[in-house]
Order: sequence, then C-alpha cells, then structure tokens
Amino acid sequence: MGAVSDDAYTLWNINNISGWIRNDGESAHEPASGVPGVKYPRLTAGVVYQDGLVWGGRVTQSHFGGNPGSFRVGGQTYRIGTVPGHIAIAGTPATPPVAADPNQASIYRIRADWQSLTITDPQVIQDAAELNLIDPTMVTPAMTQAVLNDYQDDWNNWPGHLGAPYYDRNNNGQWDPGTDEPGLQDADQVIWFVINDLDADVTTDLYGSQPIGLEVQVTIWGYKSEGPLGQAVYQRYRIINKSGFTVDSMFLAAKWMDPDIGTYHDDFAGCDTLLQAGFGYNSSALDADYQRFGLPPAAIGYTLLQGPRVPAPGDSAWFDFRRIAGYRNLPMTSFGYYPLASSISDPSFGDYYDTMRWNNLLNGFIYAPDTLNPEPFITGSGPNAGLPTRFPFSGDPATRNGDIDGLGNNRPPGDRQISINTGPFTFLNGDTQEVVLAVVGGIDPAGDHISAVQKMKEHIQLIRAQYPGTARIPRGIYRVSHPGGTISELRVRVDLKEFSGITAAEARFAPEAGAEPGFNLALFDDGAHRDSLAADGIWGNSLIVGNRKYSFKGDLALQHASGVQQFENLFTRMRLRPLPEFTHWRVDWENGRQDAGINYREKVRLRFDIENRDFARDISEITVFNYAPEAKNQEIQFAQTIAPGETASNEQLNFFLRGPEQGDTLRFYYRLRFDAHVQAFSFRQPLIPWTLPVVWGDTLAVSSLRGVTEHLFPIVADPTLLDSHYYQISYFMPPDSSELRWRLRDLTNGMLRLDDQPVVNDPFYPHPVVDGIMFKVTNAEPGFRSFQVVANAAGPLDPPEQGCYVFNRNGFPLLNGSDRPNPERQQTNGSTWAIHTAMTEGNNGRYAYFISRVSRQGVNWPRMIPNDFEIRFTAAGGKAWMKYTGNAIVDVPFELWHMGEHIDDRSDDYRLIPLVYDEDENGFFNLTAIDHVVSGSDNDPYTDGIDFYNPADTAPGSAGYDAWVNSGFDEALVAAEIMARIVLVNRNGGSVSDSTFPANVNALLPEQGTIFRIVTNKPNFPGDTLLVLGYVENREVPLPETFALYQNYPNPFNPETQIRFDLAHQVRVKLEIFNLLGQRIKTLADADMAPGQHRVRWNGRNAAGLRVSSGVYFYRLKAGDYVKSRKMILIR
Repeated sequence: MGAVSDDAYTLWNINNISGWIRNDGESAHEPASGVPGVKYPRLTAGVVYQDGLVWGGRVTQSHFGGNPGSFRVGGQTYRIGTVPGHIAIAGTPATPPVAADPNQASIYRIRADWQSLTITDPQVIQDAAELNLIDPTMVTPAMTQAVLNDYQDDWNNWPGHLGAPYYDRNNNGQWDPGTDEPGLQDADQVIWFVINDLDADVTTDLYGSQPIGLEVQVTIWGYKSEGPLGQAVYQRYRIINKSGFTVDSMFLAAKWMDPDIGTYHDDFAGCDTLLQAGFGYNSSALDADYQRFGLPPAAIGYTLLQGPRVPAPGDSAWFDFRRIAGYRNLPMTSFGYYPLASSISDPSFGDYYDTMRWNNLLNGFIYAPDTLNPEPFITGSGPNAGLPTRFPFSGDPATRNGDIDGLGNNRPPGDRQISINTGPFTFLNGDTQEVVLAVVGGIDPAGDHISAVQKMKEHIQLIRAQYPGTARIPRGIYRVSHPGGTISELRVRVDLKEFSGITAAEARFAPEAGAEPGFNLALFDDGAHRDSLAADGIWGNSLIVGNRKYSFKGDLALQHASGVQQFENLFTRMRLRPLPEFTHWRVDWENGRQDAGINYREKVRLRFDIENRDFARDISEITVFNYAPEAKNQEIQFAQTIAPGETASNEQLNFFLRGPEQGDTLRFYYRLRFDAHVQAFSFRQPLIPWTLPVVWGDTLAVSSLRGVTEHLFPIVADPTLLDSHYYQISYFMPPDSSELRWRLRDLTNGMLRLDDQPVVNDPFYPHPVVDGIMFKVTNAEPGFRSFQVVANAAGPLDPPEQGCYVFNRNGFPLLNGSDRPNPERQQTNGSTWAIHTAMTEGNNGRYAYFISRVSRQGVNWPRMIPNDFEIRFTAAGGKAWMKYTGNAIVDVPFELWHMGEHIDDRSDDYRLIPLVYDEDENGFFNLTAIDHVVSGSDNDPYTDGIDFYNPADTAPGSAGYDAWVNSGFDEALVAAEIMARIVLVNRNGGSVSDSTFPANVNALLPEQGTIFRIVTNKPNFPGDTLLVLGYVENREVPLPETFALYQNYPNPFNPETQIRFDLAHQVRVKLEIFNLLGQRIKTLADADMAPGQHRVRWNGRNAAGLRVSSGVYFYRLKAGDYVKSRKMILIR
C-alpha cells in the first residue's frame, strides 16, 4: 500500500474503531486498496466494506426534469450520487438551486487537544501511519508534521458559517472565528463536510434518478475512551431541502451498509427493534482475517439514535441536541437486506429500475421493482416463520429465539448488505431534517462471534442511555473466582479518571433472571480495597458471596456534591458459580475407518459428559451449540437436571464433526448456555492420519425384491472390513407402533445383524456401520416431488414444463431448477398456469399450507401416496359434481386420472370423479375474479376448486367413472376423497379488479391438450425388501514407491494453487514457501503424514495472513531425507 495523497479523504480514528470518509460522501471504503474501510478493533481486521446514506421521495415538481410524481432516490452506496460542496443559492419555485464550486469544498478534521500534540507523540505517529496506509516504523517526521498541520489548518479555517458545529462562546447565535470554538458534544475528534445532489450526471449514474435539490451536512465525532464510548463513533446527517419544492413520502436509509466481518463470504445480518439497530456478524467462531491477530471475529452495528422529526402535538423530538415541542422522532420503521447471489439481488446502477427497487426497500419490502404490488420479507425462522415482516432477522443470535439469519428457511452464510430505514415524512422546501447514528463495535477476546454480538449490544445500550448527553461512560471490569465449591469471590474495578468530584461509589447487583437476592458493593480509591493505587482514579473492592444460580447485572452509582449519577447495566452477564466441565471425550460413531479416532475428512460423533462443578446449585437448563462447519448449526437441548457435583452422561450429548483434509489437529468451537449463563469454548482433538481409499464414500448398488430403492444408501465407510456378503434390508411395522422400522440380515452367514432400526432423515443421525458399510436408511416425507405440465395444445412437452410457482422461498418443489413456468413453452398462447389450493382467510401461498389443505391435514396421504395423478384438458371434457355449492352436475373441460405408482405403466390407470367447489357460485367451472396470493399484484386469478375422488369401481380405464355418469350420478358410486381444493392459477393473466374482467384476461382456462401431472413422493412400506452386496471393485491407487514433488496447478495462479506430492512411507513433512530473496513466506505443512498422494492449497498469503505481491516464489518439500524445490508464479 502507498500513501493516500488525495486530500479528499480523511479518517476517524480517535478510539478503538476507525473508518475512512471522502468529501463526496463515500464512506467506510479504504482508498487505493478498496478493502473494507472500517476496522474494529482499530488496527485489526475490517468490518464494513462500504456504507452510506440513501434517501427516496416522491417529487411532483422539479427543476431537474423527470416525470411529475416520480419517485427519486439518491445518496451513496457502491456508487456515489452526491458531490462535494454546499448549495450556495437555494432553489425557489421559479429558480433552480445553484451549487458552490465543488473544487473549493474540503473535508475538515479536528482534535480538541491538537495544540498539545507533537511530531514524536506515539498517537500522532500512529495517526500518520493509518492515513498513509503504512507501518508506524515507516512514518517520517514530515508525515507527522503534516498531520499536525492539517489539524491546525482545519481548526483555524473551520467553516462554522456553512453549518459546521461549534461552541457559541459569546451566545450570539452566529459563528465568530477566533471567539467561538469548533466542535460539539465535548468530542475529542470531529469531522465535518457538506455535499449536495445537484449533479444530474452522478445521480443518474447511481440509480437513474434526477436530482432532488438536497444539501447534506455530515458530522462525525468520537471520544478517546477505553470504555463503551471508545468502541463507537457518532454520525449526524443534516439534510436541507433547497430544491424549491416539497418532497412527499420521504424515506431515509439512515444507514445502508455492506458488513464484511473479516473475510466477506461468511457473514450474517440482524436487527434489534428495541435498540433501533442493524448489525453484521460472522457465521463462524473462526475467521481467517481475525486469526492473524489472535482474535475471534467482531460484530458491528449501527444504532439509530435520532430519526427525522414529524408533527406530533403534545410530544417532543430531539433536534440539534435540544427538545422541540410538537414533534416526535421517527424510529427505525423497517430493516432491509439483500444477500448476494440470491433472488433478493444486489442492485445494478444507472437504471431507474433500481430506483423503484429502492422505493420498495425503503418502505420495508423486498428489493424488487414492482411498487404497486411489493413483496414482503418473509420470516425465515422462529415461531413466526412463514409470516410477512418488515424486520427480518430480528431474533436474538445468543438465544436463537426468533428470526435468525442462517436458520430455518433463511439463507446460508454469505455477503450481506443491509439498510436501517425510517420514514415517511413530508420534506417541505427550506426545511431541515437530521438523523443521528452511532457505529458501534463489539468483540469478546475470550469468546466467539455470538458473544461479540452481545458485547456490541451492551455497548449500544449504554450509548443509547446517555444520548444526547455528553456524559462519559465509566469503564468497569470484574473478575470472579471460585475458591470453594459453594462460594464465589467477586472483584470489581471501575476506571473513573475522567470523572471529578466523586465522594462515594457503589456497585449495585441484581439477577438478570430469577429472583435471587441482590447485593451492593461499596467501591474505594484508597489503595486498600484491591482497587489499585490510592487516588489514581481506579475505584474497586471485592467480596465473597454464595453461588448464585442465574446471571447477575450491576449498576454503578456515583455520589457527587450535587447528587447521584447512575450508570445502568455497566456490568452484565456476571456468572457467580463455577462453569460446568465437559469431560470423557470419545468417538462413538464414524463414517470412515472404524478405529474410534478422528481421521482425515471423516464424519464422527464425538460424545462427552457434563460435570456440574457447583456444589451448591443444580443445573436445570442446558443448551449446547456446535459451530463446526459440518454441524450445520447443531443445537443440543439437554432437559435433565444435573445435581450439585454430579455428572451427566447421555447419548444426546455429542458433537457432529468432520476431520480436516490435512494437519494433525481438529479444532472446533462450541457454546454453552446453562441457567441463563453463556460461555464460548474452543477445543482440540488429535487427528489420526490415513490415506483416503478411492472407494471410501461410494454408494453400493441396491436391488429390489419389493419396493423403491431410492431411500437406501449403503455407503462404504471402511473398505478394509468389506467381506463380499449379501445383505437383506426388510421393512416392517411393529405391532405396538405406527413408525416404520427395518432390520438387516447377512444372507451369506444367516446372521441377523441389526433389528428394530428407525428410518431417519436427520442429517446428524449416526446411521449404523456394519462390516465397513454405513447403512443409511431414509424415507420420503409425505408430499409432492413435482408438479409438471407434460403436454399442451401442440402436443407432448419433453422435458416437462414447471407446473407450480416457487416464489419467495414458498417451499414448492423446483422442476429442473425452474421456479416458474416458461411462458414460451407451457402454453402455446403465452399464458402460464400453476397448481395451488383455493384461498381462505388464512391462506399465505406457501407449500406447507397447500399440502395441509390438499391432504386434509394428512388424512388423504394413504390414498395419495405413492400414486401420481393427471388433470387432462380434453375436447370431450367430462362431468363434475358441485356437491358443496348447489349439488349440481356440470360440464368441465378436463378429466382426472389416477396414474398409479409407476407413471410408465398405463395398465393400472383409472379415471377419477371430480367434485368442484364453485368459488363464485355461478354454476360453472371457470376462472374466478379472486386474486391468488402466491404472486404479487392483483392479476393472478384462479379457477374454482377441484376435489379428486375415487369411483367405487377402480378397475383400470374409465369403467368406474362411466358407471357413475350412466347411473344418473349416483352418490353411492363415489368413494373416498384423494385430494382436496386443487386450483389452477393464471399468473399475470389479468387484473381481477378490471371492470372488463374476465374479458381482459389472456386465457380463461388452460388450453385444450394441456396435461398437468402431479407426482407424489415414493416412500418405502412395510413388506419392502431390498438387497445389497458388500463388494466393490479394487480401485485402490497403489501407494507411491518413491517420494515426489509435482508442479503446482494452476501455474501461474491467482488467487490460489494446489501443490501435490507423494510420500512412500509415513514421515515428518515440512512444506514451505519462499520468495526470491530466500525469505520464508509461509509454512504450509509441518506434521507427520501417512504414505500416499497428498494435496495442499496455498492461498497466496503469508504467515500473517496478508496477501503477497505478484512474483516468483519457490516451494520446498522436506520429507525425511527427501528434499525437493520447485518454482511457481503468482499474478495479481
């Protein structure tokens, strides 16, 4: 990296969080390198790649063209829609606003203590290093002098006349240089600049919108503190409407941000409606960027401290740190997100299409362009899963209560972008609005990614409690030890050096849960109460208390001559009892070599016991979270009480883990929650090296004597134990149970190997391993495999076209990856139709609701499964019974057919009897004027409902149906219902509110020749019998006879390459990377390795985790006496 010579940039870095800002509004983006520009903790890894302010409003009049009444969006995201400088002449209805010269606009940065700084001051040297993107050892006196000069120049030329904040020392209400002083809120560092949106080239380059006519004054300030204030920076956006006109329905993304917590591809997002915050955090307890600093990943949040003000008689709002009567501040009114590589996609630029998408996002809907029928965010997990929400991911990651990113139907970890939205408000011409936020970090060096979120929230709580006051927040720490099994010693210290006039201090502790008695602790600064030195500003004390079952919190009370100053929740999550201990680790299942150890790449179940080391209190609630990548959010809820001093041993206590591809140790993180306490742990287990057999993981062939074979997976676990025996798997139903079971018999020796085994779909279930074969026996859940259209008016469709809608993760099955019918294939007239179920008051368009209604809450499954069905639109059509609406017999244009279990076997197909639910009660089967919720807008009408019924005679063909018709529709010839309330939805067919409906619809029914096929899941049943041969061909690769080091591939490479080598026998291996100077860059391997072929990846980074530059590098293998080197080329 090189120096940042552009004076347009500066850096906020007064405390433990730092970030870049540019004078046109670009924010949190490091210049030159383009990497994340917000670092937390300061001087460690990045947490925000970029952020900004986004606004949107409806413009009815404008000096900048565009359609009247159009929605306009501006601000800053990955492109910047603002330019430096203020608006020199405000607009009027007759004249446009005029901007000042952007080349004369500056960004100003001051420090309150600038006059006391010198060029040798360590903090000035560090400041210069960060500004120049270099190591402090490379800083020159000229660089530090430049920093001091900038502080002095900005102080002396502070633009108070343009709106920069200042202390009005003479109280005359105007900026007087030399008398008044720059700054606000007693901040130690302040940054100010002003921008506007009058440049149509940049606004249209952003999202295709013309300018509105806004000036935005930006103030950023921070405090030099080691406490919560030191983990935050404040940001105020003061927005002035100088357009000459009113802007209606104005919304703000008070903060849009792209959080990148360390590496960018493994993040989660969340919001907290009580804290008015949106935040980003890592999905894992380990992050490569943070590991370079020996830290777990941090969390970063933005809390809305003050929203726009709107009229509210009898209320009051904060504005410019004062209370304004007759108004209130708007809160965070919605939280939005869009993960990359998803249907909620990242925006494009320069297109008005994206202005409309932003309009939806600002209003709390999915980032999509249809503003007339916006799609809501859907709660992905928790008790409200499946319901619409304006606050997705509003659950608590620590407790996993509510909607949590990555859980349920939410997406896996990845890159996230989020927005904290507030509005609407009417923005009058000449009016000023302001929003204030705090950017707040959290990290727990002894914890994990989830405890980082808790720390961040604790900091936000304290900051919100103080805002808008300027009071400093003390830094409190505590230590708890357990000198005996029944008591705990609490030691408390509080740093009060920034406070004066304190006559007494007291910490007041109370339970965070439960009703155990609280207690108080007087604090002293006399050097005699384990506080520190006398009169040094560090107050403290200690005491012995009996163990408490639940966690405690502590407030601080400071006595001054003028009264008591309170700081609530200065201490939180206090555990006054010993931690339980995880003991007796052992492998009790593995899908690889059966040696009771952890081998390369094999999955294992690692059992453990839990010992309650508290001899006074029992443990009544235990939850353990496994954060190993292969565990997929494994959660163990252990409901048994562990008495004081006792140990729990239960099969439920196990971790699902996977061995790494190389190395000698498996390291993983887990998290314990017990009786309202939370603790993160890291653990190491040794690896047993082995050469992976070629056939390991192969699935053996399955043959059928009866039943389907697709749910049985005999997987090779340990090839050395295969014995070429034949095995028979038999399914049965125990007489005292309704759950399908299976048994395994070795047909070669006649032995019953397994009996009364469950059929399990749980991915963490340890399927039994017999003779080196893992018998994974699963089954199909009741449901549907697909909905297809196999023919239209032009004839058969090969391949079939999608016959349902899979929108908004509604749960319907995809067909060949398609989430909707192709209008160019499904029908020759361009319409598209899909199977769903009729609307009710509680209809939500989701698959779960569909199967509940169609199956009558499961009653119909035995008649549906394992059969398939067809709806055939034919020239002859047929008859249907409107049993529930008038009891009439009516003509319908379709036939219903029962296709049996095997679709290609037509010998057992028979025709069904349709019952029609006449939704609009007009006596016809037709398209109704009711819009279906499966798709947005009001243009998705659907047909009357169809119920599928068996005829009394189910002989192949149409004999049973014909008998019903020929009998004069004798009800006695109608047997049991198979499916209920099927409808066909015509998506975007025509508005149901159109006065000409249905004449406005593109198609009234699917065209003649259309065949809908409903394919059910095919499970196994009692009596099914399957066969497996425990044999695989010998495809083993022979062990290498010699040592060898091969050329890396690819070469040249970027960003990573693979190095392959052979080992003739087990040996200590060292594989190292060197540069052209012979300096070691990184050690890729330094461990004992088994004989065989090995591959090791290098990601182009050095031992510190930093990317190395382009050039020639050498890699050297040393394996015993064998030493070999080769050359490779890295191209950036």
